[in-house]
Amino acid sequence: MSFILVTPCTGYKVRGRDPIPTAIELPEGPQHTVERAWRDALKKSQPTYIPAALYQGISYKFILPFARRHKVPLYTISAGLGLLSPDSIIPEYDLTVGAGPSRIQSRVIGEFCYASWWKSNNKGQPYPIAHLVKRFPQTRFLFALPQSYLDLVRADLEQIPRRAFSRLRFFATKLPESGGIFDLYMPYTKAMDLPGSPVPGGGVSGPQRRLIHYVEHIMQTGSSVADDKQAIREVMAGIKNIERRRVSDKELAQIMQEERKLYPDMGRTAFLAHINQTKAIAGDHTRMRRIYKQTFVEDDRRALGFFSK
Repeated sequence: MSFILVTPCTGYKVRGRDPIPTAIELPEGPQHTVERAWRDALKKSQPTYIPAALYQGISYKFILPFARRHKVPLYTISAGLGLLSPDSIIPEYDLTVGAGPSRIQSRVIGEFCYASWWKSNNKGQPYPIAHLVKRFPQTRFLFALPQSYLDLVRADLEQIPRRAFSRLRFFATKLPESGGIFDLYMPYTKAMDLPGSPVPGGGVSGPQRRLIHYVEHIMQTGSSVADDKQAIREVMAGIKNIERRRVSDKELAQIMQEERKLYPDMGRTAFLAHINQTKAIAGDHTRMRRIYKQTFVEDDRRALGFFSK
């Protein structure tokens, strides 16, 4: 079965030396003024990266190897740039609709309109997601979409005709309201975040982990939304928590080496969080950082998050 992945961008990105467009440097004002100022700032930037090279957050670095293993396209929902294809050439930037100092909503005086912002960043195609679904009428679309980015693209998703709903699946750590397209969110529960789950670990990578479990354990050719939901509920009901286990330094180093083969581009902080969330290993973060440094002493530059262009 052919499928396409869609995931949000991440706040953690490659950082070069040149000045970059940032939300915090935009003037405060009505939304249309801020939108125009952002477009002007992007025009002065230098497109250098593809999405896989720019985004370094744990959620992106978790799903990217999965997309490569299955040889499927990974599209990115960017709060600053719009919908990005895998081969889009994009600049560095710093803007989000999530939490943090680069939150674009803080620059807008008055009510912030997510639909207007999304359209502004997708000039020439105001509903790029709906257009993408229409372009591939035989393909299943899998969205790892938390609430903040659901708000951003909600109006775009609402343009997708109901006859295409059977090809859409959505994944989030916390399920949104029901009705319409929101009924396509798969009913994963907090049990999915426990060490005893098939793809353990939550946090920011929770939606991506749920998506991966769906592909590897649930998805079948011709399965309906109702079929998939029932299969997931059965899996959730069977998950039991397990106690964290103690391992020697040597065993922990071996575990890290095996996981590094799967996630070679994941930065140190994200990688250690991944180990902590998925391997149910007892111990403190100081010990894990020490063993990581001893294990990958020749890889310190990558471990500290410095990636060449």
